[in-house]
Amino acid sequence: MYNVQKDAASGLEFITVGETQNPKRILVVLHGTGDNCSGIAQLGEFFAEAFADTLILIPNGPVPLSALFPADQLAAAQQA
Repeated sequence: MYNVQKDAASGLEFITVGETQNPKRILVVLHGTGDNCSGIAQLGEFFAEAFADTLILIPNGPVPLSALFPADQLAAAQQA
């Protein structure tokens, strides 16, 4: 299980994997619609092994899909 952290200033939730103390690089991995940071955390592990000295940052998308579209459009898309 991965520790989901929350930034106090922005409220953004995220997971960090790999070099968290003194990284030389930062790789941001984004999930797709319907997933969250925990759902792709294993991908972060893969990148951490492949890229030493890299901090892998996996944020949660702050806005759910349902907030972007009217309910009737979401319902129509689900039926298609």
